[in-house]
Amino acid sequence: MAWLAFDEDQSLSSGIGRAERQRSALDCSGGPKGPPSAPPTIPPIIITPYKYQTPEPAIDPRITPPGPPVRPPGQPAIYFH
Repeated sequence: MAWLAFDEDQSLSSGIGRAERQRSALDCSGGPKGPPSAPPTIPPIIITPYKYQTPEPAIDPRITPPGPPVRPPGQPAIYFH
């Protein structure tokens, strides 16, 4: 168990003086502050198994289909027997 010792001029306030203390603390603080400073972060090390060039594809490339014929097909021949 902890005991608190007070001198004659120290006393526990009932909350009346608390607002005054908070107001005076805000007056002397110099305004709003930013977030607390943090040490500089170390960038992550990313290890990739590839070279700087793009890797070869893992599957065979698709074969491009042949284009349309250069000229339309001829008329069918008619045979008479």
